[in-house]
Amino acid sequence: STQSRSSAASDVYKRQATWVRLADLGVSAPEAYTLPTALVLVALGIDRLRRDPAAASETTLLPGLVLATVPSLLWVLGDPVSLRALLLGAACLVLVLAAVRVRWSAPLLVGSVVGAILVLRELAPYVAQTPQWLAIGLAGAVLTVIGVTWERRLQDLQVAGSFLGRLR
Repeated sequence: STQSRSSAASDVYKRQATWVRLADLGVSAPEAYTLPTALVLVALGIDRLRRDPAAASETTLLPGLVLATVPSLLWVLGDPVSLRALLLGAACLVLVLAAVRVRWSAPLLVGSVVGAILVLRELAPYVAQTPQWLAIGLAGAVLTVIGVTWERRLQDLQVAGSFLGRLR
């Protein structure tokens, strides 16, 4: 028990020392701190999914995928037009396409949510420049279409929910 606690404390100190060393080298990108851990978590999750067919992808992959994408997303929110935004968008697209292919819900959720937030952030400057009457008219048209087709949209949401529920 004492030996395991000292081993765990030693691991924490090693990780902190790595972060301090990266800071001393002038590394300020969050990926240098989070991506190695995220890759390990995703690799362990994929290994568990491979070994245990009953395991859910949400519990095994979600922590690693969130750790891999959210820190970069937070930086992109401050600097939307950048290489980081392009790479994050490409990673989200790959996550969604891979999730559909292997039928896992965790990469689909992370890729679509992070990708949607990224797209909204990229579109924000253009939306701010549109005339107010156009934005109000477009919102009214969208709400009218949703209202007219409400029953069908509700069925579509139920189908999408059941599809997501059937994913691993």
